[in-house]
Amino acid sequence: MDPNVARNVMQLLVVVGMFAFVAAVFSVAFRVVFRRVKKRSFERESPVVQIDEARFTRLEQAVDSIALELERMTEAQRFTMKLMTDRPADRITEKAKQQ
Repeated sequence: MDPNVARNVMQLLVVVGMFAFVAAVFSVAFRVVFRRVKKRSFERESPVVQIDEARFTRLEQAVDSIALELERMTEAQRFTMKLMTDRPADRITEKAKQQ
């Protein structure tokens, strides 16, 4: 192999290595700066919402009414299922009596 070619290959490898190192350093630096900017903008944009007593009371009443309606629905469903399961047994005994 020609000595000039070997020297050129070595120079090319050094240049590529330096480019990769600089790219890695800038990539890490960019990530750090981006995270800091994002964190600062998030802290500025998210004010703490204060819930006054009247609003909290309305919310509590709404949750209570939803819970009450849900309880009524489940009781109705239980009652319906009970009627549906009892009904075939009654029909079977009636048919047996008729025969």
